[in-house]
Amino acid sequence: PANLVTIIPAADEQVSTWKYTESQPADDWTSPDFNDSDWKEGRGAFGDTNYKDFIRTEWGSDDLWLRKEIVMEEELSAPVIKIIHDDDYDLHINGQPLKAEKGWTPTYKYFKLGEDKAKLFKKGKNTLAVHVNNGSGGQHIDVGIGKAGSFKADRVITLNIVPQKM
Repeated sequence: PANLVTIIPAADEQVSTWKYTESQPADDWTSPDFNDSDWKEGRGAFGDTNYKDFIRTEWGSDDLWLRKEIVMEEELSAPVIKIIHDDDYDLHINGQPLKAEKGWTPTYKYFKLGEDKAKLFKKGKNTLAVHVNNGSGGQHIDVGIGKAGSFKADRVITLNIVPQKM
């Protein structure tokens, strides 16, 4: 959308590097304090070779775990998730759940998060963590984060009401 200000670009906008593993991590893997130094690095989007033009890092196992550290210049009042996925995913920020969804989508979707989820984003260092599970068929995942920006209406309509007695 034209009024979305990108914070973490999705792969269709710009190259974005993530830490990832295809092996089940420890339970605290979504925590900002988790040590992911032995995880691999890859560029989004992740997936299988069915999406050659789109995928930058191949993923072939049933499960994939991703982590990305981001630094926020300000707190977010209206965060927006941009995601394309195949299949089920769970998205966390700073160890707290943000969004989960089952199924798949062949195109990017946008979700504006409510105030309760916006409060989970902090000024300064934040950790975004994603788990995706592929039940069958093709597989892909890519995530971006933005914020709702201001917009200007392309038309303004003024209605003048004339009081009448009936």
